[in-house]
Amino acid sequence: MEILRRHDEKLGLRRSLDSQINELCEVGNLLVLLNGEARGHIIPERGLRQGDPLSPFLFLICSEGLSCLINEASHANKIHGLRFGQLEKRLTHLLFADDCLIFMDATVEEGRAFTEVLQKYSDLSGQCINFTKSNLCVGRKISQAEGQRLASSIGVTFTENHSKYLGLPAFVGRNKKEAFGLVRNKVWDKLQGWKMGLFSQAGRKVLIKSIIQAIQVYVMSCFRLSKGIIHEIQTLITRFWWGSTEAKHQIHWGDWEKLCKDKWTGGMGVKDLEDFNQALLAKQAWKLVTNPNSLFAQVMKALYFPSSELFEARKGTGCSNVWQGILWGRELLLKGTRWRVSDGRKVRINEDRWIPRGPPFTL
Repeated sequence: MEILRRHDEKLGLRRSLDSQINELCEVGNLLVLLNGEARGHIIPERGLRQGDPLSPFLFLICSEGLSCLINEASHANKIHGLRFGQLEKRLTHLLFADDCLIFMDATVEEGRAFTEVLQKYSDLSGQCINFTKSNLCVGRKISQAEGQRLASSIGVTFTENHSKYLGLPAFVGRNKKEAFGLVRNKVWDKLQGWKMGLFSQAGRKVLIKSIIQAIQVYVMSCFRLSKGIIHEIQTLITRFWWGSTEAKHQIHWGDWEKLCKDKWTGGMGVKDLEDFNQALLAKQAWKLVTNPNSLFAQVMKALYFPSSELFEARKGTGCSNVWQGILWGRELLLKGTRWRVSDGRKVRINEDRWIPRGPPFTL
């Protein structure tokens, strides 16, 4: 509870809210059900109650303390994160829920400094770090022997690469079909768990639109799926819609394009996966335009368009799959965006779209 009080003070929370949080955490009566009867009276002295709606928010407050300790070590030059182009700030860590991704130089000294940070956080918060579930991965310029030596000094497991992070492939090579095959496999596993004869076509439509097409939304928001993966997923959906199985093939009375039409034109309103993928990536590109101060926008600008704007940026060589997907989504934005001219300093009169209606003209 002491660490929560300190963080509440640092975050500037009102005393009334701080006292309410402390009261909710300290006052908790636990009863044990024995043969259907509530017995015993237990008052927990420490720890957050799992399952409480307030518990995730309190965990984030504690994680803020870990972030402050890492930043403190970075300012003291004990931990050096990643530098992106001309960006002044270094990226030392990323936090998402209870996952933490740390970036540092592959030296024993920084490994010890990071271990000290974790030990200090554990002493202050009372949370123990599970090193058995923690992994260390090094870059291409670091040998595996050095990586294993660094991992043993920290006390974590060495791995050649992280296959997935937050459900997404951490590294995407040239073989995109292999990297994103997990999306196709998820759709296949979900369809195999449903008995075909138990659903009418109306029920199948609901399952396709609400469950099947929602599986790949998270992946398609970050990467451009290959045409082969999209075709395989569309084939699985089409076969499920018309009732085909491995043992019995049904006649398909309409192609995929017909299913993607809206109801008013004779279709079923199923999303076209390739168009949906481009729309989701266009949303990411629009975030770079509308929120340039975010960490994501600063990193992408420092890497790919440090001296220009997003709409003038080029692909370049050796760019990541994320950047390639954003450029693909940008193509969709260019079809429907126009400059709102104010002082006209950033608008190029001959190249940019600034006329409210109609295509751009050439002087």
